[in-house]
Amino acid sequence: MLSMEATSNFTLPGFFANKSVFLTGATGYVGRALLEKILRGCPEVAKVFVLVRGEHGKSPEERINEILGTTLFQRVRDMELDLLKKVIPVSGDVTFDGLGISPEDSLALREEISVVIHSAANVNFGAGLKELLKANLEGTQNTLEWAKQLTNLKAFVYISTAFSNSDQLKIEEKVYPTRIDPRAAMKLYSVDLPEALVDAIIPQLLGDHKLEYTFTKNLAEGLIQESRFDLPVCIVRPAVVGPAYQEPFPGWIDNFKGFTGGFHAMSKGIVRVFYTNKSGTVDIVPIDLVVNLTIAAAMSRSINQSKEVQVFNCSTSDHPYVNVKDIAVEAIKQCPPNKIYWYPSVIMVRSRLLARILDFFLHYMLALIADGVLVLIGKRPKTSVTEIYDKMKKLEALTLKLVEVEYDISIENTKDLYKKLTPEDQDLFNFDICGVNQNSYIQRGVYGLRRYAAGEKDEHLPAARENMRRYYWYYMASWGVFFLIVTLLIRLFA
Repeated sequence: MLSMEATSNFTLPGFFANKSVFLTGATGYVGRALLEKILRGCPEVAKVFVLVRGEHGKSPEERINEILGTTLFQRVRDMELDLLKKVIPVSGDVTFDGLGISPEDSLALREEISVVIHSAANVNFGAGLKELLKANLEGTQNTLEWAKQLTNLKAFVYISTAFSNSDQLKIEEKVYPTRIDPRAAMKLYSVDLPEALVDAIIPQLLGDHKLEYTFTKNLAEGLIQESRFDLPVCIVRPAVVGPAYQEPFPGWIDNFKGFTGGFHAMSKGIVRVFYTNKSGTVDIVPIDLVVNLTIAAAMSRSINQSKEVQVFNCSTSDHPYVNVKDIAVEAIKQCPPNKIYWYPSVIMVRSRLLARILDFFLHYMLALIADGVLVLIGKRPKTSVTEIYDKMKKLEALTLKLVEVEYDISIENTKDLYKKLTPEDQDLFNFDICGVNQNSYIQRGVYGLRRYAAGEKDEHLPAARENMRRYYWYYMASWGVFFLIVTLLIRLFA
C-alpha cells in the first residue's frame, strides 16, 4: 500500500487536474455515477472519454447526451462551468478487438489518456455463460490490450465484484487463482458447442462458484493479475451496489434491477415472502461510496510503484447486523409508492421448504386468481401476473445463491486508503463504509426508489399515505376473515 507520506502532497481533484480519463460502461448504473462525480468532484479534469456503442437507432453522441440531461447531472449543470463539454463520446464496444475504436481515434488518444476505468460488464445474472464470457472476460482482455498502447497511463482501475471469489467464505483483498486459464475459457464462446454440452460442463467449470456471472469476473481478475507487469492495474470490488447514501442526492437510484427491484416489489405489496440467510441481511453498499473509492484507487495506484495488484473491497460484512426488513417496511409506510397492489407486509423465512409453501399460497395462488379476474373482466394483459412472478422467482433463485451465504469480506486496504486521504478529500470523496448509518441508509434508499427510480413527486406523498392506510384496513379485514373461516372449520369438524 502507499505510505502516508506519499499521499500528503496529493489531493484527488489535484491528481485528476489536467489529466484525461477513459471510461467504459458509462451508460451503466455505476458508470453514470462515476462520470458525474469525476466532473463534479474534479472539475479541472482535462477530458473524460467515454466508450459508447450506438444502440436502438441512437448514435453514441445521442446516448451520452440523454444521460447528461438526466437528474443525475443536475448538480454538474448547476456549477455552470461547461463541464459537460469535457465529456467526449468514443464510438466502440469492449467486445471488439481494439475496442472497436477507429485507428484515427486510437492514435489521438494514445498520449492523451492518463487513467482508464473499466466499468463495462454484463451484470445480468440470468445471462448465458457464453454471453457473460464475451462481455466480462473478452471485454476486459480487449480493454487491457488497448491500454498497453497508452504512453502516459498512470492507473488502470478494474471494477469487479466482492463476490468474484464466491467459492471462498473468507475473501481477502488479493487476487485469487482462477479455476481454469482465462484464455482457455474465452474459447468456449468462440467454438460452436451444442447447448446441451455447454449446460453439462458448466457445473464442472464453476466448481463452488455461486453464479456464472461471478465466475467470469473471477476469470477477468486473472487477466488483471497477468497484466500487472505491463500496466498499473488495481481492482475495486463492491458488494451489491445500492442507492446513494449522500450524493449526488440522498437515496439516488434510477433503476429497479437486482435487489432494488425486490424492494420496490415489496413496497407495492407484490412480494410478500423472502427466503433469507441466518442473519436476514444483504451486503448492500451505497453507490456514492463505490464511486469515491474507485476515484481514490486510481490515485493510489498511480503513486504506488509496486507490481503487485492493489485490491480494494467495499463491503458491509463487518458491520453490526440490522433488521433490514423491519426498517424497510417502516420506511415504506412513511414513503409509499403512489400505487400499491396490497399492504406491504413481508415474511422473512430461513427454511427453503417453508418459503416454497408460503410462496405457493401467497404468490402463485393469488397470481392465478388475479389472472382469472382479469380474464373475466376482459382485461387480459400481454404478460400475465403468473408470468411476472415466474420471472421474479427465477431472478430470486439466482440472487439467493449469494445472499444465503454469509461471507467474511476484508476491507482493510479500503480503510487504510481512506485514512490516508486529506481531511478535505475524506469529506468530498467519502467512502468510509463503517460510518454509514444503516437505518438512515435504508430509509433514504426507500425514498430514492420512489423519487428517482419511479419518478414520483413528493407532493403526492399525502395521498399515497392515505392510500396505504386504506390498504392496511383491507389487510386487517382479510386476516379477520381468514381467522373466522378457520374457527368455523374447526368447530365444524371438531
